[in-house]
Amino acid sequence: MTTRFDDEDPSDDPLFVLLRGDEATSHLAAPEGQFATVRRRARRRRAVRTGAGAALATAAACAALFTLTPHGTERPEQRQLPLGPGPAASG
Repeated sequence: MTTRFDDEDPSDDPLFVLLRGDEATSHLAAPEGQFATVRRRARRRRAVRTGAGAALATAAACAALFTLTPHGTERPEQRQLPLGPGPAASG
């Protein structure tokens, strides 16, 4: 805290004014009988935020999966074993 002058009124100390509050800040609680409504709305907001976060995480994972997965029209050549002897072997 800062030092006050001798002729300064101690009641208007900035820290004291903040801690004391005034009439406007004393009504921070929910109105009478509305506590359950306030809590229900808060729970709904949290659920929406959680769902949105899960959706974004899933979208990011899908985007990473599709960009890192090689895909194209050409398929790698698969060697197959011959079913019989080759043409040079006959004869």
